[in-house]
Amino acid sequence: ISNGVPAFRKPKSKNAAATLALMGLLAVTMFCGIIGLAMASHVRMAENPAADLLHHGVPVGGGFVQDPVITQVASAVFGNGTFFFVVLAAATALVLFLAANTAYNGFPL
Repeated sequence: ISNGVPAFRKPKSKNAAATLALMGLLAVTMFCGIIGLAMASHVRMAENPAADLLHHGVPVGGGFVQDPVITQVASAVFGNGTFFFVVLAAATALVLFLAANTAYNGFPL
């Protein structure tokens, strides 16, 4: 938003502030929605899954790969490997890629 203020209509600062507030509200709403779905679907994350997670009373070991929360929620809501599961995973990857890419847009060459 800060780099795009000249593109806003007058009063530019007021419109940019309103856009920023709306984006913040949208981010908080989506975050709360993901947290609510994670709680409803009993998604759990372990800091050290190799030692903290048990399978039949035995630690799962170092070869265990824990899925991210968003993937666990998508699997619980849509089913593992379904079309919407893949769309959500791809959209998440795209957002993360674009967010990382914006850091390089203003880099001088």
